[in-house]
Amino acid sequence: MGSINFELFAGTIEVSVIIESASGGDFRNVMAVLDTGAAVSVIPTRLALELGYDLSKADQVEFVSATDVECRPLINVRSLTAIKETVSDIEVVCRDLPRSCLDSDEDSEAEALLGLNFLCHFNVNINFRTLNEGSIELYKRT
Repeated sequence: MGSINFELFAGTIEVSVIIESASGGDFRNVMAVLDTGAAVSVIPTRLALELGYDLSKADQVEFVSATDVECRPLINVRSLTAIKETVSDIEVVCRDLPRSCLDSDEDSEAEALLGLNFLCHFNVNINFRTLNEGSIELYKRT
């Protein structure tokens, strides 16, 4: 079971996400907003390129945001780790998200979205101890 404590940051839950490189063995950390409205997780295009993913051969998918529809690369990353749990061979959309998509706080470090395609591998408990803090627990599905 993976679990973390959180404090709401500008009305969002931010989590650390670790992405494995295309060749394996190299990892990068990025902050992501937990987004149950996102069908697929999203990472910055820059990060995918730094990790050696070839976006020129990637499938293009329609990315629908609150304000726009555009085609973006869809890749499978070797692994994505969040909330102390890992999912291998998981699809992510490569897109640099505007600040307005993430939150309204300029101090936020989030530049990615952790979507349902990660969360669906687990039974998820989100417990609020107060209006501004709580915990998330991930239980592997059997």
